[in-house]
Amino acid sequence: MSTVLIVVDMQLDFYSRNSAVSQSFPSLASKIGQLVSLARETENVEVVHLREGSNDNVSPWYNFWSKLNPGKSSAADATTAATEPCAQDTDGEKVFVKYGYDGVGVDSGMVSYLEDKYSLEDKKPIILVCGLRKFSYSYLLVSIYAFGYGVNQSVNAIDSFLVGYRLPILV
Repeated sequence: MSTVLIVVDMQLDFYSRNSAVSQSFPSLASKIGQLVSLARETENVEVVHLREGSNDNVSPWYNFWSKLNPGKSSAADATTAATEPCAQDTDGEKVFVKYGYDGVGVDSGMVSYLEDKYSLEDKKPIILVCGLRKFSYSYLLVSIYAFGYGVNQSVNAIDSFLVGYRLPILV
């Protein structure tokens, strides 16, 4: 059986440029880096990246958000250059950009990719998720589970370093 590690929202604006997060979770980047390195070295584990790319041109929710937050921006840079060094894509790893909170409801292409790639296997791959825990992280876990994938939470900014920790709500 295959395994997919989804690295979520490990972007400079959300971690190292956000002192509240980086000071509260100083070892997150190194732990994410260790997990990503281990996944790359392990047979049958694919690393994919899900990055926030919300902006006023393509995000359906953005106009409403702007009305509630006049003069502020919630636009996100999803390029590799704006990604934490520990989570930059390498060797042709897939990168999906989400324009909503979960990467599934506002289609990022990730679910279609997983369905197409793993459709010939007897079972869907095990999904491991790591990264920054925001609304998108929680929504992703529930949404991908709704598509029939077994979901495990690995490393995030709330629960620290819990490799293979299965979410009780999803068991």
